[in-house]
Amino acid sequence: MESMEQNMRENISFKPNENDTIPPWVYSRDEDLAKIEIAVLACILTMAIFGNGVVLLVLLCRKRKLSRMNLLIVNLSFADLFVALFNVLPQLAWEITYRFKGGDELCRTVKYLQIVAIYSSSYILVMTALDRYMAICHPLMTQTWSSKRVHVMVTIAWGLSIIFSIPQAFIFSSREVYIGSGMYDCWATFPSIISAKLYVIWFTLAVWVVPFTILSICYGRICYVVWTSVNGKTNSLSESKNTAKRKSPKCNGETGKVTPRAHVRGISHAKMKTVKLTLVVILCYLICWSPFFIAQIWGALDPHAPITGDAFVILLLLASLNSCTNPWIYLAFSNPQELCTVFRRSRSAFRSSLDTSRRTKFTSMSMSTAPHTLDTNHSSMNNRSTNHSSTKGDAASRLSSSNSYRPLLVGDET
Repeated sequence: MESMEQNMRENISFKPNENDTIPPWVYSRDEDLAKIEIAVLACILTMAIFGNGVVLLVLLCRKRKLSRMNLLIVNLSFADLFVALFNVLPQLAWEITYRFKGGDELCRTVKYLQIVAIYSSSYILVMTALDRYMAICHPLMTQTWSSKRVHVMVTIAWGLSIIFSIPQAFIFSSREVYIGSGMYDCWATFPSIISAKLYVIWFTLAVWVVPFTILSICYGRICYVVWTSVNGKTNSLSESKNTAKRKSPKCNGETGKVTPRAHVRGISHAKMKTVKLTLVVILCYLICWSPFFIAQIWGALDPHAPITGDAFVILLLLASLNSCTNPWIYLAFSNPQELCTVFRRSRSAFRSSLDTSRRTKFTSMSMSTAPHTLDTNHSSMNNRSTNHSSTKGDAASRLSSSNSYRPLLVGDET
């Protein structure tokens, strides 16, 4: 059975003994389970493309400049779109055909891009958590940060993803799934089972364990600072406004005396909202990816793991859900009025472009028929004087030219 677990499950496959009998799974599969996988992948692909497209439309159509957090959300949406187009879509096509139908180069390219998508989604999420950590725990340092800093962080995330995915292009190739079977597929080749296990462990550490550790440290610290701030705010309200002075929370390693009002402004409502948003995204990331990597480690270390079982396959499909759940989380935290405004603006722009296209087409048709009109008018008035005829022709020409150009002006103004 080949499904999303091909990203890693087939990494632990190895060359069989030439004297072994060809197993039945080489030529057939569980078609009922395959139909379920195809349906699930198709739904995930549709929701991921539509949801992330809406998020990008809402953010990129804003008139005001994007904040650092919004820039990170834009890059997260691009990463999720990358997952949908270069991970889920190839896997869906693969499930439909059962065996990989491309050549060796396409096999290596697809497998490389699939892993790049997984790495980038995790690392950009880590960069988002680091940005929120600095904004909450070291606000003075982040006051001088600009959008360039976000671009640097995102570039680092993509750079690491591209570099760490390079082994995938050398491990996978188009080869015979079982010697003597005549069936070819995009599979991995390892010199030994131990090397396959090491690769699975490395992938799990690089994509899940290390990012999870960083996310836990960042949000553990953020939660402590927020809790300290809320406690300080509650205490300050019970004290006199003129005499109450206390120490600010130890966030950036410094302490000082601030008034209660200044302390209340320490963590703004906007920052708290972005912290909650990022925390929900991270929790969703852990829920979706944890079963996947637990199943991968189980399948790599336990030779008796039910890697072809229905429950195992369903667990591995959960990882793809992360790319389609993130945009709906972003929209849930967005301002409904702003969403409506953006959609109205986008609809107006779309209608305006259609109107301009129609008027431009009408202009070209009017200009193409104008000479025939002039010729007809000229022939019907051949009994008049030459001067009078030329004057009428010039007037008609000016009128026709004016009428044909007016819709284009309206289109430009619109």
